[in-house]
Amino acid sequence: MADVITKQFTDLPAAIKGLITLGSKNIPFLRVAGFEGGGAIATSMQYEMGQVEAAPTGAQLSITEDQAIAGVDITSIGRASELNNAQLFQERVSVSYLRKSLNSGLTGLDGNNGAGEIDPVTHQINAHIRKMYANMNWAALLGVKNDAANAAQAWQTGGIIPQVLANGNKVDGAGAALTKAMIDSLFATTADGGAELVNPVLWVSAVNKQKISAFYGVQPTDRNVGGVNITTIATDFGNVGVAYDRTIPANRVLLADMSVIRPVFVPVKNGETILMEPLAQSGAAELWMLYSQFGIDFKSADLHGVLTNFS
Repeated sequence: MADVITKQFTDLPAAIKGLITLGSKNIPFLRVAGFEGGGAIATSMQYEMGQVEAAPTGAQLSITEDQAIAGVDITSIGRASELNNAQLFQERVSVSYLRKSLNSGLTGLDGNNGAGEIDPVTHQINAHIRKMYANMNWAALLGVKNDAANAAQAWQTGGIIPQVLANGNKVDGAGAALTKAMIDSLFATTADGGAELVNPVLWVSAVNKQKISAFYGVQPTDRNVGGVNITTIATDFGNVGVAYDRTIPANRVLLADMSVIRPVFVPVKNGETILMEPLAQSGAAELWMLYSQFGIDFKSADLHGVLTNFS
């Protein structure tokens, strides 16, 4: 089983930097994850995110002098590996010669306020890359993990929200309207579950961001991470960021420790993380393929929390 190989942000291939620095409105979760935690390269489709020990609880010991001389029994503290997968992302771009001719007379403004021709091939490739990035952001948040047993099955990455709901810290809103007490319970449950919350951010839908700001008020320590605005609320567990991602469902709130979250790529041909190559021509059109193998690393579901089932 291949582990994730950590890379610093400045060491990452250009394609990963392109993902991380894409417009904040399209992929805010991955954008912040990339700027805060860098990125990683894995050497296989399945990789180990981390080996996690259960959070220890203290107790008073009773060891006599005779027992101390004899020596206490040897114990072993177990560690559980948490695995995740990369999955395939692929787009096919086709631009006909006719379309290129129709666009040849259309112009836009360049940086010098002059006419600049719009290239339909470049436009389509860039548009499909943005689509691919949006799909990666969705998978990182909501993907359902699947191990492919054969070529007829798909490798799928386990998004942080389903993984936390299955194995981490969760609070059930029981169908009631969102309240401050629910958010407070999410903080307490996640902390009691062993999360360190080094860099906690609440990821929410647009309407829930407004509600949470009304519950807590906004502190004057807001920050901007790679173009993504993160407001700050004061809680019993310290200052916590609040950010909006349109991918987050209206009945979910994710409490994520961004210090342990990284985008992961499994390189393909010639070490590329996002492969862009022309295809053989099969008619009066220019053909391109975009291909990538991407997953998410959040170390352990126990380090995060999810509030679910509220209105």
